[in-house]
Amino acid sequence: MKRLTGAVAAIVVLVLIGLGLTAQSGQATQATAANDPVQPTPGYYQGTDNHHRAITFQFDGREIHHFHVLHLSLGGAHVNHHESAWHRTCHNDLCTNGRWLSPNQVHGSWGPANADHHYSWHAHWRYDH
Repeated sequence: MKRLTGAVAAIVVLVLIGLGLTAQSGQATQATAANDPVQPTPGYYQGTDNHHRAITFQFDGREIHHFHVLHLSLGGAHVNHHESAWHRTCHNDLCTNGRWLSPNQVHGSWGPANADHHYSWHAHWRYDH
């Protein structure tokens, strides 16, 4: 009887370990998927900043081109595909940065190079170029 009880206890422990490993591997898969970079959609983007100024730019799959706030040109920037983002880039003393939240949505900020604050903006993909 003691052998039977010991064998059952050993089987229960093995089953619980197996369930724990399965749960951990599922969590690892979810964590990896959550950390995968967004694949940005090339095309024309349009949005507004937090003061309702129009934001427009084009993305060719590698770089941002013709980033404008109203009539102000902020130039372009190389997009880091590992982060689906571009770091602070300045043109004509105006700077911008941005990161894709989804394949068709981008969020970032812009402002004067020497300012203490910047304006946040949000843009959506409108059409393919």
